[in-house]
Amino acid sequence: MIKAPCRNCKERYLGCHEDCQLYILYKDEKEKENAARRKALEDERIFTQKVRRKLLK
Repeated sequence: MIKAPCRNCKERYLGCHEDCQLYILYKDEKEKENAARRKALEDERIFTQKVRRKLLK
């Protein structure tokens, strides 16, 4: 898990997330992590459903 670059940032100001290249990169990486997490959870849910169907037959 990556950490937000905002903590202790000397150049931080209200609305800086729109312009800050470090934050934009962080946000993109965080979205990739979240997408991978969602995909893994969905894959696990599908697997669990298949196993349950087989057990109930």
